[in-house]
Amino acid sequence: MYQEAEKFLMQAKRAVYTGTAEASGPSQPGSRSWQYAEGKFRYTGACFGTEQFAGQEVLWEKETPLWAVNSVGRILGEDFPADFLREAFLAGYCRFPYRGAEQYEKGDWVYKCTVQGGPDWFYGYEEILCRGIRVYECAFHGGQLC
Repeated sequence: MYQEAEKFLMQAKRAVYTGTAEASGPSQPGSRSWQYAEGKFRYTGACFGTEQFAGQEVLWEKETPLWAVNSVGRILGEDFPADFLREAFLAGYCRFPYRGAEQYEKGDWVYKCTVQGGPDWFYGYEEILCRGIRVYECAFHGGQLC
């Protein structure tokens, strides 16, 4: 992926995680969807389910999809910390934004993310632990489309 597209993707993901991206209404029945656009780029995402979920994010240049990631995960604990997950995602911008930081800790909560590959082709796994007990997990994969 070229530098301009990567920079936009990082900006778009930050907008989603901070809540400044536009909620776009369901792109498909039963989904929660969002989008962020600037200039020739557009970032779209959709998620299905809550405690067990599947999601997809796509980076577009005009009408051409450039990059995508798919994820599937589940919440395992009753007190799932959604705000903590957003913090971990935002802390992960020191390298390409697959999901979140390699590790992020706050109080009893620990977020861990491992990724194999690069922006063009990757897969990974993330989890949140509370006092050593897994309360969330998610597998993801994606890469460049053209």
